[in-house]
Amino acid sequence: MIDRRVRLLAMFGDDVLDLSRTAARSAVLDAGRDGSEQSPRYRAIVSVAELVRFPDLVLALTGIERLLSDDGHLWLIEPVHHPGSRATLLASMWAMHPSITGIHLERDVALAIRTVGLTITDLERFSMPTTVYPLRLFIQGRARRVVEQVAA
Repeated sequence: MIDRRVRLLAMFGDDVLDLSRTAARSAVLDAGRDGSEQSPRYRAIVSVAELVRFPDLVLALTGIERLLSDDGHLWLIEPVHHPGSRATLLASMWAMHPSITGIHLERDVALAIRTVGLTITDLERFSMPTTVYPLRLFIQGRARRVVEQVAA
């Protein structure tokens, strides 16, 4: 996961907002709340298992949409919920474990991305063996900001 994040960050240089930084997560929440036009715009926002940490996913994604430049993309790798009753039971037992405290897996990240007006351009599901059962299924993808064209 760290290697994937490093590669994504290297692609964009200084024109990227890395959500692994506390200041970046605060900027996203601020943009989601007030939507100031004075906020800087980024060509890329990278989230590697960070969206699941936001208690209000729609607020965070609204901020991300507002911080992206017109040609900007959200690049993400996020753990997702396992379907099925057995998985739900195991996830609920794991919810008491300190390693996943504050992680919100019960949400549909792809649906939330579409809800705020971003367009998903790539999406891949994969699994990764980890010691923490609920953190095994992931999505990796890219979403872009939708820019309305003005008719001439």
